[in-house]
Amino acid sequence: MSKFPEYKHEKSQEWFNRALDAIPSGVYGHLGPSEGLFLPITKWPLMSDHAKGTYFWDVDGNKYLDFMCAYGPNVLGYCDDDVDKAAMEQLKRGNCTTSPSYKMVECAELLKDTVATADWAFFMKNGSDATTFSVMCARAHTGKKKMMFFKGYYHGDFQWAQKIDYPGILPEEVENNIVVPWFDMDAMQEAYDACGGDVAGLIAQPYDHGNFFDNVCATKEQWAKVRKFCDDHGMVLIIDDVRTGFRLDLAGSDHYYGFKADLICFADEVIDTEQDLLLFDPIETWKKTKLSGGTYTVREILVPVFKNGECIYKSPTLKEIASYCCTEKDTLWDETKRLFYPHRVYVDLSKKLYDVKKSLLDQMNMTD
Repeated sequence: MSKFPEYKHEKSQEWFNRALDAIPSGVYGHLGPSEGLFLPITKWPLMSDHAKGTYFWDVDGNKYLDFMCAYGPNVLGYCDDDVDKAAMEQLKRGNCTTSPSYKMVECAELLKDTVATADWAFFMKNGSDATTFSVMCARAHTGKKKMMFFKGYYHGDFQWAQKIDYPGILPEEVENNIVVPWFDMDAMQEAYDACGGDVAGLIAQPYDHGNFFDNVCATKEQWAKVRKFCDDHGMVLIIDDVRTGFRLDLAGSDHYYGFKADLICFADEVIDTEQDLLLFDPIETWKKTKLSGGTYTVREILVPVFKNGECIYKSPTLKEIASYCCTEKDTLWDETKRLFYPHRVYVDLSKKLYDVKKSLLDQMNMTD
């Protein structure tokens, strides 16, 4: 006998039976029990009642640890206290008003500062709208029709993002879709050539996260090849981050696959570059990213000039200084070097240095 209680679903079944009379199939799309889930309907939590953190409860009182995160986008868990508080405060000030709220501007500015490639932010009501708008931009920019997809894609529920064998989908609605295996550069080239180069862009998730198999992570090398392919063929590269939603990097999944950052450390700190390194913004400490061991380098910035009263520093020549300057500029992202709307260059602190800084500020604030 199992030590875990057997879940019962009588109330869920009652609600589901009622739903069958009011909603097609009882529930919409993938939210209900389907053949592909390989789960008996009697074991599936048909109707939820409430949720908090990483758990939700169904109408029968059964508690579930939700590894599915509401099918992806629920990064912070259910009913996050900070999010709920901010939402309720804004709700009291007005929800959907005739004119746009200044809060929209603040949110757009935050997104620009957070997402590495963002020049601006455009708000949509859901992921399907966002991907559709992105594809429209790609076609408007290139003047071409077709879009390339990686096999097993999901980019929303609009007609253009469906498969040809889906009920109600017309052939002409998906005739401009080209599907190739993940990171198969030969297949991408063959597909591009087969349509005479009439490809506006490639839209893809940052890695293969299907519904009924384990996630297949990508590599920086794979994405570097895709990036070069799109650049060489005049294609727009669209990263669909709707499901991954800041999981890999707050600056965006594309940033994760080519991240560069500066870190200021104490002179007596030793960083093992084979170990993972957590970076965070010293002002907005919730902005964090992790560098995997072996993917970054560390070097001392502070160079001694005098030691024991003796000058041990050799001044570089003007030519050496110019060469060093060019080398350092090459370490910066192009987005930080452009003349219009450049991104900030962020310098993070080590945990030890951040703690000392915070302690000194706290002591100063305590003094009269």
